[in-house]
Amino acid sequence: MAYPESDLCVRWPNLADARFGAEILFCTDDFFAAAERMLCHTQAQWKEGVFDDSGKWMDGWESRRKRCEGFDCSIIRLGLPGVLKGIDLDTSHFTGNFPPSASLEACYCESGDPTSDTRWTEILPSVALSGDAHHIHGIDDERCWTHLKLNIYPDGGIARLRAWGRPRTPIEAGSQTPIDLAVVNGGAPWPAATSILAAWPISSIRAAASTWAMAASAGCALLACRSTSHTRSANR
Repeated sequence: MAYPESDLCVRWPNLADARFGAEILFCTDDFFAAAERMLCHTQAQWKEGVFDDSGKWMDGWESRRKRCEGFDCSIIRLGLPGVLKGIDLDTSHFTGNFPPSASLEACYCESGDPTSDTRWTEILPSVALSGDAHHIHGIDDERCWTHLKLNIYPDGGIARLRAWGRPRTPIEAGSQTPIDLAVVNGGAPWPAATSILAAWPISSIRAAASTWAMAASAGCALLACRSTSHTRSANR
């Protein structure tokens, strides 16, 4: 399904992206589809006629129908710790077995992962979900988080969990080590650009138009350098 336009996904990186190292630490039940798929950076896919040992193959996390009280949850270690700006609970292609509602909690661990003593903070109260849809919610909280707990009531399928936010990387005062303030994991968002592909090799533009990108740095810099390594044919 088409991805909805949102300033959140343009301005902020997805801190729950598996490419940044995000991973599932715990899941109550993923019998039908592995929870790890929920962190994939690609759009959820529908594969007609594809089955595995658990039934119809689904691109996302899917738990079994509950026969008792309770609900399912999964605990995610963010690939990058940071301040969350928005969440997408994506139920793409889940038209029958989607959760009627879901909520999100978060915690901050100085080191390691949550334990039974960890205090969780609700950052998104229970919200209603519908099938085959994106559910985008802004997060108004300036605290930094390292882990998320996704609760689905009572069970069902979530295709993708996206957690857009500002990464937090500690920078030691007085350090003599050069720091790239424009990299994502340094806390720098990309507010806008006319064309972005992998490592910003822009798509060819032959019309009378300029191509540009605007990056908000994670701090103040004395010198900025533009690198055109390995982009011989596209150097300007």
